Amino acid sequence: MDTSTHALTGLAEDEAARALAEHGRNELPEPKPRSLHSRAARQLADPLSILLLIAGLVTLAVLREVPEGAAILAILLVNVVIGVSQEAKAEQAVRALRTMTAPMAKVRRGGAVRRIPAAEVVPGDVVEVAAGDRVAADAQVVEAVSLAVNESMLTGESRSAAKRAGGLLEGPLGDRDGELFSGTMAVRGSAVAVVTATGAATEMGRIASALQGQVKGPLEVELARVSKRIGVLAVVAGVVMVALGFTRGGIEPFELVLAGVALAIAAVPESMAAAVTTALALGSQRMAKLGVIVRRLSAIQALGATTVIASDKTGTLTTGRLAVTDHVTVPGADLWRAAVRCNDARDGLGDAVDVALLSAAAGHGVRPDEPRTSSRPFDADTRSMAVVTPGPVLTVKGAPEVVLARCSPGEQADRLAAAVPELARRGLRVLALAEGDTGDLDADGLRPVGLLALSDEIRVSARQAVADSRAGGIRVIMVTGDHADTARAVAVEVGIEPEPVVTGAGLE
Repeated sequence: MDTSTHALTGLAEDEAARALAEHGRNELPEPKPRSLHSRAARQLADPLSILLLIAGLVTLAVLREVPEGAAILAILLVNVVIGVSQEAKAEQAVRALRTMTAPMAKVRRGGAVRRIPAAEVVPGDVVEVAAGDRVAADAQVVEAVSLAVNESMLTGESRSAAKRAGGLLEGPLGDRDGELFSGTMAVRGSAVAVVTATGAATEMGRIASALQGQVKGPLEVELARVSKRIGVLAVVAGVVMVALGFTRGGIEPFELVLAGVALAIAAVPESMAAAVTTALALGSQRMAKLGVIVRRLSAIQALGATTVIASDKTGTLTTGRLAVTDHVTVPGADLWRAAVRCNDARDGLGDAVDVALLSAAAGHGVRPDEPRTSSRPFDADTRSMAVVTPGPVLTVKGAPEVVLARCSPGEQADRLAAAVPELARRGLRVLALAEGDTGDLDADGLRPVGLLALSDEIRVSARQAVADSRAGGIRVIMVTGDHADTARAVAVEVGIEPEPVVTGAGLE
């Protein structure tokens, strides 16, 4: 695809219509909604339900025991109703969540910029992305201005990923700095990109497709095994009784057969299915009170059989948001005022680092109130950001080795440089700030202000959840795409055994 010229005008309307017909709507794959009959049939498909159905029909048709037969079939009907109604309620809740937001995308069509539903984006579309936009589809970046994207939902990395035109398009997701991924959020800068994949063909779509398969829970497997054994034993018991009756003689053959059938039916535990379904339904209601939607009752079964929990880090053990956890200040310098000056976040929106710095400064009573006269956004190449405010005062924020190199040599600059390795060893992301009385964005000889160390904020409930799991005999391990030092630090904080740390290279 010729992205250099194509990005100027985008697709024509007829081209977009043909692409939409060919590739389908830009939506994640969803299983077809089941009909009432198919849902009921699925509830009746397990061996225990089949055993109850046979027992009820035989009791009615052969033994002519109407009350007993009706009771067995009533128990079976209750099981089906509970299971079907639970699935219907869960699917209705999921559909409601999906329709709460109707994402839109800004595309270039025939040389004009339009806003269309994200579901109508097609491969070849030229999309414009700015801070605060959710990326509608996988796309190749052709123009970028200080673009950073939150890809934590795919990579597990809470720090924003910088993107650039001409960047990598192959390799691990976290290394593809020339590609945008569907569902991620732009937090800084802007870009123009050409859509390369939509719907099920996107990275998010592949994950959704992989989750479509259904796996039987441990209780389902065990109940199926027990039901088969009960069925075999019941038939064997009935046959043995009939055989013994024929051996002794004096009993009518029809009476013997009826007695054998009655014995086989009596061996079937009619109430077991009702007890299991009721217990699972109660468990589902308890989960609902905790804000968890259970789509199938069988999902509850796995909770009681869990022996190992492999937990993601970002968004599960942590909040997925960066927070300032440590800082080093130069005496007499206003670290938090500098952090607020050199910051592009506003109202909780922006780059994850800037949002964290603004939140920490607010906790110290400092809020943005100074206008800018000039600025240079954060750039991945220079690894720094610079802002000039009235005075003039130049404030620079960025990687310690970059910022401290622009400071005048002295005791405080050396002290900050010596503190960086220890903070980094704790798995923290370290930023340095410096300032000077100048309006030159490229000035050197600055005054060091201090260091700010950030980490992924630990979720308040994580420590207790890990402790409860371990007390219940469940082993908790953490799976993350983060660096080993960061993973080890988080594991220690939440109470997970930090050793051994196994990397992808170690597994290979």
